[in-house]
Amino acid sequence: MSVILGTAQLVLLSKHSQIRYRDHLETMDLISNQLERFRVFPFQSSELEPGKASQEFKDPESERIYIMEWVIEDISPSLKSVHISSHPAGYRERATQVTLWLSQELGF
Repeated sequence: MSVILGTAQLVLLSKHSQIRYRDHLETMDLISNQLERFRVFPFQSSELEPGKASQEFKDPESERIYIMEWVIEDISPSLKSVHISSHPAGYRERATQVTLWLSQELGF
């Protein structure tokens, strides 16, 4: 009996780990794509004006919804920071966060 319960517990733990891993991969993919979009904009473009924004994405395979939020700040006249956070809807504690620093002097 205890072998059956132990096996059931192991299967449930494995499924839970698989879901969290898939969430992490999806949030990293979303962040990576968004970083590439920000990186190609000219330093003075309107897309890189200071402010906050968010966007929802739906994973076509799992039907899960992910939320991505970003904050753009002017650190100095030639330096900006772009802080991006992404997480599954309803699970803010599982957020993956990245900060991109853009330097006008260095060109990236």
